Amino acid sequence: MKISALPVNRVYRPLPSAPLFLGDGYREYPPCPELAALVRCFWEADYSREYPSSLVIPDTCADILFEVSPKGVSATFCGVNDAPFSSQGKKGPAKVYAVRFYAWTVSLFSRESLENSANLCCPAEFLFPGLVGELSRVLVSSPSRWIPAAERWLYNFSWERVGNNRIMNAIYSVLANQGRTSLGDMALESVLSPRQLQRIFQKEIGLSPKMFSQLVRYQNLWRFSLSPKFQVLDAVERFGYTDQSHLLREFKRFHGIPLAQARQRAFGNVAFLQDLVPHAVI
Repeated sequence: MKISALPVNRVYRPLPSAPLFLGDGYREYPPCPELAALVRCFWEADYSREYPSSLVIPDTCADILFEVSPKGVSATFCGVNDAPFSSQGKKGPAKVYAVRFYAWTVSLFSRESLENSANLCCPAEFLFPGLVGELSRVLVSSPSRWIPAAERWLYNFSWERVGNNRIMNAIYSVLANQGRTSLGDMALESVLSPRQLQRIFQKEIGLSPKMFSQLVRYQNLWRFSLSPKFQVLDAVERFGYTDQSHLLREFKRFHGIPLAQARQRAFGNVAFLQDLVPHAVI
């Protein structure tokens, strides 16, 4: 299965932890249909407002952030996270414009391997020189046109590059089965040995196949936990956890706080709950 043919939105849509990111200072924009399998979204944030620190959870995505200030444009790559962290509150003259990729598509646009890129934040120029150069120029001259410019560049570049189609069947199997696909089954889907699959995942995504599956299962659990009739024991069976303790322990590992506390925070923000409705994958 080719990356561009992966029907992501029909089987998987990761969620953030903090309702704050859906506030007035933050905006998300969906990509054009031709890029929907490659780009999770484009987003903007205005840091002229003061933001408190917030909880950031693993969402199986990677971002390229462009910070625009009177000093110019700087670009940062943030790799896929496999652990939660707390973002620092920020206030200043900068605005941020960002492209959020799915974990399995970002390597299509990278000049180098993404091995050891999990939890990494670094200057983006080395990995994505063409995209950084193009968007830096547009953000200085015509910032309102940055998304069409990004889409044009990404679309044209994706036709020049061939992704590693050997792991796409495995990735789709993990997404479609809500993270319940074993390493052995993933290897069979890819027609690769488990060792080969491990090596390719580390190079293309920066995660092991096992960690990728765990994060997908966690994200599906997080979405399911926000449904009105959620019951922990139902989730144990649905997502293949050993028992209730296993589920709660794994959730806290990736979310940073207990499930009950995470749900309480989410239910306190109406905008966050409304965002679930049109995209529910439960």
